Amino acid sequence: MRILELVKKEYDNFVKENPVEIEEAIEKATKDVDLTPTEEEIKKIEEVLKKEYEDNRKRKFDSLTAGSVYECTVNDKPVLFVVIDYDEKIAVALAMSWFWELADSKSMIVNFDHPLSHKWAVLPIALNLDREFIRNECWKVGDLDKKDTAILISYWIEGELEELPVEKTGIDGEIQREFIQSEIARHMPITFKV
Repeated sequence: MRILELVKKEYDNFVKENPVEIEEAIEKATKDVDLTPTEEEIKKIEEVLKKEYEDNRKRKFDSLTAGSVYECTVNDKPVLFVVIDYDEKIAVALAMSWFWELADSKSMIVNFDHPLSHKWAVLPIALNLDREFIRNECWKVGDLDKKDTAILISYWIEGELEELPVEKTGIDGEIQREFIQSEIARHMPITFKV
């Protein structure tokens, strides 16, 4: 449990610059903890984001496909999502986080290469995104494995699976619930862009 608490503290450091309102539990849990990121942590994040931004901004929007992972920034922080369904105007996507250790039982842990992490959690946070927003303000950073994409579509879109494979999910608990609530608030700004 100690490792999970340390990962939660790292996540809290990440969102501290742009706090989101969630339940009092987070405030109680972090009341006596200094969450201020060190200069070294700030520099590392800025370097990674700058390189990633420069590399990925060069990639053009191609035709939208299920399993495509896109990135944009919200309050100067990366927000990633995977497209699982789409039509002419709207894309249905699921939010992603590199804090995969905090995944709950409705999140799917996947391998995905990215400068921030090689393992990610696809979260149970559905995003209905305007395709023009994706075309103009996001950039494609890769594709999920075809098997993982098929599992997500079978579970979230087609309803063929009753649950995600246990070996690819996290566990349920207070820390996971708080994490999901915080990620909902962090991803919501992109759902209102047209």
